[in-house]
Amino acid sequence: MLLFCVREKKQTESVTGSEKYEKTKYGRLMLKTICASCGITKSKFVELAEQSNLFVLFKKKIYKT
Repeated sequence: MLLFCVREKKQTESVTGSEKYEKTKYGRLMLKTICASCGITKSKFVELAEQSNLFVLFKKKIYKT
């Protein structure tokens, strides 16, 4: 998965299997991954279209990792 790496200032690949969804304290879903080249944690707020399938899981307190 390509996400923007702040350290390298470009789109980089993520470590396979490191993707996890977290809920912020304001209720938004965030995708967190680890950069494959430098090891820093990258994050991205998830769009509503992607979030619709996962929102039900968060209401039931079942967190997908």
